[in-house]
Formats: sequence, C-alpha cells, structure tokens
Amino acid sequence: MTLVLAVDAGTTGMKAALVRDGREVVTQHELSYPLNIRGVEIDIDPQHWWDGFLTCCANLGPQRNEVQAIAFSVSTPGAMAFDADGAPLTPAVVFMDGRSGAQAQYIRDEIGEEFLLEQTSNLPVSGGCTASTMMWWKDKQPDAYNQAAMFGHTNTFLCKRLTGAWGMDPSTASLTALYNTTVNDKTWNAAIAEDLGVPLEKLPPIVDSWEPVGELLPCWAQETGLPAGTPVLMGGNDAMCAALTGGVTHEGAVMDVCGTCEIICVGLAQALPGRQYNVRCHVIPGLWSTLYVLNTGGKALEWFHQTFCSEMPAEAFYQDFVPNAIESYFAAGRVWNLPDYEVYLAGDRYSTEPKSAALSKLQLQTTREMLLMSIIRGNNQYMALHLNEMRKRVKLSCNVHLTGGGLSQAMIRCKREWMGEYEYRLCENSSMMGAAQLAHYAVSGEALWND
Repeated sequence: MTLVLAVDAGTTGMKAALVRDGREVVTQHELSYPLNIRGVEIDIDPQHWWDGFLTCCANLGPQRNEVQAIAFSVSTPGAMAFDADGAPLTPAVVFMDGRSGAQAQYIRDEIGEEFLLEQTSNLPVSGGCTASTMMWWKDKQPDAYNQAAMFGHTNTFLCKRLTGAWGMDPSTASLTALYNTTVNDKTWNAAIAEDLGVPLEKLPPIVDSWEPVGELLPCWAQETGLPAGTPVLMGGNDAMCAALTGGVTHEGAVMDVCGTCEIICVGLAQALPGRQYNVRCHVIPGLWSTLYVLNTGGKALEWFHQTFCSEMPAEAFYQDFVPNAIESYFAAGRVWNLPDYEVYLAGDRYSTEPKSAALSKLQLQTTREMLLMSIIRGNNQYMALHLNEMRKRVKLSCNVHLTGGGLSQAMIRCKREWMGEYEYRLCENSSMMGAAQLAHYAVSGEALWND
C-alpha cells in the first residue's frame, strides 16, 4: 500500500491530492492564481506556485505526514532564470507568451531548421521554446541572463525549493531546443548550446520523471507537515502526465487534453518530427508523443464569457448558456450561418510570426450564440488537422481519451461533429493522477500504466 502526494501545477491553478496505491484519491485541494498579461508578454509570478503548494498541503489533513513520495505534473515551460540558491530572477514565462518570436527565428536561422528537427525534434517558437526565451533575456534583460546560475522550468523551481537540488526531466526539456529529444539520452545538445552561447553548466541535470531529484528538506517538512526526507520526484509535463493515465502508453494512442489550452497527444514508438506540431519525450521509458497545441482552447471560452456574456456568473455561462447554445444549433439542423473564426487568440505555437484571432463574415442576424458556436467549431476543426496528419504516419486508435475541466456531453457532441468520428472516452484528474502513478512506481516498483 502506498500513499503519495501528487501536485498538478497548471497554468492558472494548482491541484494537489493524497493518493493511495496510485488510483484512489484520499483527499485533495485546489486553488487558482492569475496570469500576468502585458500585451504579448504572458507569465506567472512563481511565488503563486510556492504559496499554492503550501496552501494545498495545509488543507490535505493529518494523513499528509504518512506520504511516501511527492511528484509533480507541471505546466511547461514556466521558464525562469535562477540565482545560485534557486530564487527566480525572472517571472515564469508560459507557453502562450509572444515576446520572443524574433529570437526564435534567430535560432532557426543560426542553427538550421533541419538540424533542429533532426536533433531536438522541434522548431523554436515564442513561449513554448525555452531557448527563445533565454535569447530574449540575453537581448532585453542582460542583467538577469548574466546573473543566472541556472535556467529551468516549473518543476526545476519546485524541486530546487523543496530539496536543494537542481533538475529537469526529459518531458519538459524536450521543447527547449537544447535537449537531444530525438534520442532522449538525458544529455543537452552541446553543439546548439555552444552556437547560442549558452553555458552547459547553467542547464540542469536531466532526471527521469519517475526518479527522485532529492529528499524533502527538514525546514519544509516542518512547514508542510510532510515527512522529512520524503523522496521528491522530478515529475513531468502536465500533458504527458495526463497521457500516462489517458491511455497514451503505446504508438497510435490518442488523447485530447481540454484545459486552458487544448492539446492532442499521439503516442510514438520513435520521435517523428514535424513542422506543425511538437514532439515530447514521454514520462515513461521508451515512448514519445506528439504535442499539438491550441494556445487558447478553454481560454477562448473564458474570453468569450468575459467579453460577450459578462453579466452572467461563470457557473451560469458554462452550465447553462454553453450547452443551450450547442443544443439549439443541432436542434436547428446545423443551418445557422456561423461566422468564420481564426483560432489565434494567443498566437500560434508553430509560427515565429505573430498571429491573431479573427471573427469574420458577421451579419446583422449574427447572435452571440452563433459567435460561440463558431469558436467551438473553429477550435475542433483546428485539432482535427493534427489527427488527419498523424493518420498518414502511424496507425491511430479509434478511441480518443478526453480530459479537462471544460468537458460535457454537449462538447463531446461538437468534437464528434468537427474533430472526427472517434469513440470519445472521459478520463478524470489525468494530469494529477499521472503524477500519482509516477510516485507510486517510485515507491512500489509497480507500473500501473502496463495494466
């Protein structure tokens, strides 16, 4: 019997739970925090993560003093520069950030796109690529860049604070443009780092997702009520943790993560790079996964609520307005004259050029229900593009596992209409439970993903 602490540090909120035997949630707590949005610059104050972790621990009850391991599922990158003690010198830059497009293009030009794809399986873009953010700091905030003792991600920050040890796992290192993702041999690419002027000693040691980076320091044991010396696992990218419990444990398996952003994951037995999607190392051995991201999946509905339905409480919008609009559209026989919608409310994950969203072909009879349906349709048609592309490269499963807070039977009906005729299966708490299964494996040696 195992009892572990699983922590999901997401883009706009944190969830933590005590989980027994990798499957049973004993108790959990969650909270939200704000993004900093300044034009194209989008980041998070990492103090929110730390305060959130302490708050969650305080609300998990007395059984937390029996925890045998701690594991993280994290929004990636959350790129930061750190001083020698692990204190952040910068905010945590998130995947939606658009400040470093010019630097991403510089890396492509300097290194060469074919070499980048061959070695790292990915092309640099703003926000999602840590090297692009690092080059932006180098150009725009040279003091922070030069003073940095280490560069890292969300789980680098949390693990360093809790254990005093540096680390990054392959699933979060994959999109840095500095990691050897294609071979996944736990090494940084020295040639790319040298060409960009990035000292290798400022890149964290690579620690597998299921391995401890260190042990919980006594000072934080006293603060949190967790046992001193508890192994703290590196954990991994939230989408890959979700993929672990969502069935993406073999080639061709498919998962759709419907969160703040929306992500399609397709399991791969080897890295198969592409220009219009990312490839991540999985959090389990011997597997990769595509990562096809719409930066504003659920965030687009949140924006719509704030912009067009601000008189409604959020509960009324999501539980009444959205499903009623969907039901009305289908009940009318799909004949609504929907506007066209370009999906780039927070840019494009795969372009170095800034892109923006657009609603076009509006008419006097266009209602806000029609606007909503055009956004839902556009989002799902965008996700379908990746499944259509990957079907040509691997044999896809007929099942799509779904996870995320914005799901409902009405939304699944829209997916079947515009994303494809698959068997859609709901999975609950996947990111957090993926972290729990990694911790369970570290304690017991039992790999639940083989069940």
